[in-house]
Amino acid sequence: VKRSLESVKNGTFRKIVPSSGDEEIDGILREINDIGEKLQASLKKTEADKEELNYILGNVSDGIVVLDEHGVVSVLNRAASEIFDLKQGEGKSVSILTSDETFLGAIDCGTREGKAACEWKQGGKTYLVSVRALEKGFVVAVLSEITAVKNAEQMRSEFFANASHELKTPLTAIKGFNDLITLETSEEKTKELSSKIEKEVSRI
Repeated sequence: VKRSLESVKNGTFRKIVPSSGDEEIDGILREINDIGEKLQASLKKTEADKEELNYILGNVSDGIVVLDEHGVVSVLNRAASEIFDLKQGEGKSVSILTSDETFLGAIDCGTREGKAACEWKQGGKTYLVSVRALEKGFVVAVLSEITAVKNAEQMRSEFFANASHELKTPLTAIKGFNDLITLETSEEKTKELSSKIEKEVSRI
């Protein structure tokens, strides 16, 4: 019986053949068989669920870090390991990941407030760090790379700043010449056209 119960634990459970000749003992052995089968099935399902979760975590592009109530790393997926350039972080304090105050501040805020977010730079890349507190004191941080988005925003900002600067000089000149035309002419048609030029230059 002892070996049979131990076999449930290591996944090699085999039924005990009830052959004692005592109906009460054989009944107990049958119950042990039923319990053993159910436990084995439950363990297999748990293991399958764990493998599925590990597969998903290992193949998502976002970095995922899960901390327990003591701030110890419980889960560090492959993407997060690459971000922090860390092969093994599970079982260690969150400070093993980084000493950066922006990241650690978001973790602290998320732990206290229930959720937090920040932009964080690491290794020449920019990440959106989303932190959320879970039940039983767990905290999960998801790191999504937004480097391309931030670069595009900067390029747009620089383009508009440069375009605005480059347009100011010729527009100022056009406005000045148009003002001179308005002052120097008495023709109504010319004044009308000059007024339209003034309006469009101001709009630009």
